[in-house]
Amino acid sequence: MLEPGDLFVSLKGATKDGEMIGSVARLPESVPSGRLTQDTVKLVFRTGNADFKRYFYWVLRTPDYRAYCAGRATGSAVVALSRNDFLSYPVPLLTPIRTQIVEVLERIENKIESNRRLAQNLQSLFRLQFERVVASAEVEWTRISDIATTTKGVSYKSIDLQPSRTALVTLKSFDRTGGYKSDGLKPYVGPYKPLQVVKPGEVAVAQTDLTQGAEVVGRAVRVPADGSADVLVASLDLVVVRPNDGISNEYVLGVLTEEAFRQHCRSRTSGTTVLHLASDAIPSYEAPIVPKLLRDEFTAVARPLLARIDSAEREVVQLTALRGALLPELLSGRMRVPVEEFAA
Repeated sequence: MLEPGDLFVSLKGATKDGEMIGSVARLPESVPSGRLTQDTVKLVFRTGNADFKRYFYWVLRTPDYRAYCAGRATGSAVVALSRNDFLSYPVPLLTPIRTQIVEVLERIENKIESNRRLAQNLQSLFRLQFERVVASAEVEWTRISDIATTTKGVSYKSIDLQPSRTALVTLKSFDRTGGYKSDGLKPYVGPYKPLQVVKPGEVAVAQTDLTQGAEVVGRAVRVPADGSADVLVASLDLVVVRPNDGISNEYVLGVLTEEAFRQHCRSRTSGTTVLHLASDAIPSYEAPIVPKLLRDEFTAVARPLLARIDSAEREVVQLTALRGALLPELLSGRMRVPVEEFAA
């Protein structure tokens, strides 16, 4: 049984690349209890030193430790790290400098989680606002093809994926539980059409799915601006949905993030290993359209909510990069960190 704050490690994994092998997680305070799977082990410390426990958690997230695990992983279909290899990893002594770095890493982690919770709460508020508007008036059920246009993304080759200030929005940009992931972008140097460019705030829908549970197909995301790219282009796995005059991107997002739309799309897929959405699935969906005054009122409320989500998620990207830069220094112990500057 796991309690909040407990650490557990994965010693086996079904991924061929072995990315999960040796990875550590910490049961958050928001989860009252948890259970281990057969592929994970709970770490029980011989002493109750909370500082060392926090330090050990971050040691197991350093690039040095991850490389150690990758170099000792065995197996093909199921990759594993032996218990002896895990226990043999040399952990440097906890010094005052390392304690400072851990303190900063903890504060960064807390801020990242705080921002993620904020974004989730704002997403929920966005959904509630849309549901309230639709429930407050008589709606006209209208096919998506009558209120918006759809544009398929660009087909690309691996040779097109080279460093560039242009990036592809891909299936990896879709979180399996909903929402946009900035780390799904791929640098791109290939050709594309003007309509395949995704402007900040536009809505894209996944039309293929590699997951066994159809977790991605039919999901809609609002694509924000990204500091790593000047131009964002939709990949072939996506469809960009652009509203006609009188309908905002925010209202379209409300329609396409309804569970009814997801279920409609899931019922219009085919394939076994790779699911494909029928070409008429999106255009044929009947959307609830309220009077223009209510649409405008919703847009006026939704737009700042979505802008605040963008801001929180941009900060998460920046903090994640800072955390990544600090982790190698934890083992080197070279860096002195003014912890006061990172006060929550």
